Amino acid sequence: MTAYDVSEWTDFFIAGAGASAALTGLVFVAVSINVDRILRFRGLPERAQATLMLLLGVVLVSLIGLIP
Repeated sequence: MTAYDVSEWTDFFIAGAGASAALTGLVFVAVSINVDRILRFRGLPERAQATLMLLLGVVLVSLIGLIP
């Protein structure tokens, strides 16, 4: 087993994709429910967007790692 053998990382990528997808969904729901309150504060919408994009990036990287 070496670090460069991608097949050994499958479980890690599955766990990463599942966890980050769940967190992305939770943050998306929280933002959509509180959008009026979020828009009142300067800088907060950008932080919410950055959080969603970072979590979505983890989902995409994990899914790309699972491509055979």
